[in-house]
Amino acid sequence: MHGSARRDATREASILVDHYAQVRALSVHLVHTDCQAWADQLGGRICPDQGDYLHHGGQYPELVTVRLRPMTASEISAFAQHQQGKYVADRVAAGETPAHAQEQADQQWERYFPAGGAADGHRLHHVVDGAEVVGQLWLGPSPDGKPGADWIYYIEVDEAVRGRGYGRAAMLLAEQDARQHGAVELGLNVFGPNKVARKLYESVGYEATAINMVKQLPPH
Repeated sequence: MHGSARRDATREASILVDHYAQVRALSVHLVHTDCQAWADQLGGRICPDQGDYLHHGGQYPELVTVRLRPMTASEISAFAQHQQGKYVADRVAAGETPAHAQEQADQQWERYFPAGGAADGHRLHHVVDGAEVVGQLWLGPSPDGKPGADWIYYIEVDEAVRGRGYGRAAMLLAEQDARQHGAVELGLNVFGPNKVARKLYESVGYEATAINMVKQLPPH
């Protein structure tokens, strides 16, 4: 972008910044743009793919304000019970037998949710936009015990609000939370068939460190 077009974009971005000045200090912002000037003026946080946040009127981008709200003890207990079944299903979909998947889930849930509560160092949050809960996020120390490393154990955006950028916002908030707890590295695991999640993680800078592969052999 050059000349007057860039100056116009910069001026409109400045108007938007002024309008949301108080919100900026509290939340992660995702802004649609067709030029880098928007992202520069809003702190350079992130510029999503074309079309994600275009304001209905077409003049200004839509500002999405997302934050984390820690789960209560009762919410953590309910989350743990509900997610164990989903975890088993994910492992089965990735190729494990139901019995082995359940055994692994039982062992891990005993480790991470002793007596129904979160283990030391683990943080479970609701992802919220305004007053609306739009997803969940679970972070904690890396399972391999690596110093300075945190791990995303679970992240999900509610199905009804997917495609609006909340997943990307939650990933940025996860980074912020990890830094606040002293981490210099943040990792996660994603099952091979989940191509949508893999694309999201790669788009915000995650790289594969190991890949397990399997081939189903037909009977003779």
